Amino acid sequence: MKTKIIITIVLLTLLAGRGFSQFSITKGNSGLDIDGYIITEYEKEFYPSGTTDMHNNKFTLGYAVLKFKGVSNRDLRYETEIDFSGLAANPDNATMSIGDDFVKQFWVEYRGLKNVCDIKFGLNKVPFSHSSLTGEHNMIFLQRAYMIRNAFNRRDIGVTLHRSLWYKKINIYAGAYTGMGGLSLGGDNDASGNLEYVGRIEFSYPEKYKDKSEADLVHLPTPVFTMGANARYTEKSINTGKDLITMVDGKKTGIGGDINLKWEGLNINLEFDQFKIQPHATSPVNLENKQTDYYRTGGVVCMANYYFACIRSAFGVRYDEYNLNDLAIGDRQKDVCYAYNFFFNGWKSVFKIQYYQILKDPNTQALWTNNQIRIGYQFMF
Repeated sequence: MKTKIIITIVLLTLLAGRGFSQFSITKGNSGLDIDGYIITEYEKEFYPSGTTDMHNNKFTLGYAVLKFKGVSNRDLRYETEIDFSGLAANPDNATMSIGDDFVKQFWVEYRGLKNVCDIKFGLNKVPFSHSSLTGEHNMIFLQRAYMIRNAFNRRDIGVTLHRSLWYKKINIYAGAYTGMGGLSLGGDNDASGNLEYVGRIEFSYPEKYKDKSEADLVHLPTPVFTMGANARYTEKSINTGKDLITMVDGKKTGIGGDINLKWEGLNINLEFDQFKIQPHATSPVNLENKQTDYYRTGGVVCMANYYFACIRSAFGVRYDEYNLNDLAIGDRQKDVCYAYNFFFNGWKSVFKIQYYQILKDPNTQALWTNNQIRIGYQFMF
């Protein structure tokens, strides 16, 4: 039944073609825009022979997002972003529950402090990692690199200050957040009551960074170079959660940097993120019985793609390496991901294919160990 519903959604969006567009309401200096996107896919994992549990071979509704973006009297902006794929089905009792990915963004921003800064408060993306800040509907890959989607919380509730300089070629972000990621929606902090502090600075040349997608569909005649650096710090008393760093009880300090280049259909992105973890426990298992009070976790993401306008297609490759614990043997995971996109109507209608190839190591204890292929379709309205 679920497969039939997903196929129906795909067919409806294909038939809709170019007929759907953003819905806008304007009154004086205020306005409201309503749009969204759907990404559905089929995932095939190549299990070893003899495997009896192959639950990952499936159709899945990756994203079903509805966005409300508005402005009030020019100085106030707001956005609500809801992902209906965050509604989780319980097969045991046929009920639905709301996951922590159901509400993706819910914020208000004040821009009335001219030449000082903009102030944004609410649930928002944490200003850390270029790859994390790129929207799903602007990616040529159907899934983010493992480190980006699993190592640290990408969204949180808090306050973000933003200042632009030099004709918006320099952007500075600083924020304080609950530090619990999706768990912040539950309403409580952990027992320590500490917050997480995050900062990021971006520099673009020779013009401001306007196109935040992973492909250069317009074939920019002049190279546009962007460089970013970010850092974050928190100390928590928690050992639960789905993010590999958030769930560690202790001090967590992270740094990262990224470089992005767009030119004549070519897009290149290089990124590294590194965390120093100091567990609170006197003899934590994370330290592997070594004479130290900390360990490091992090990795790199290297991505390149090229858009061929004559065939409306983009081909891309991405290398992803993540070391869960630098003190443990076999905790380093590597993979190469290949992608192909056919653009029916820019990013509004895209057919996507990606293939994961795991680069195995003799000592690996990789968090996933099977190659996989994903075939999907994206529709924006």
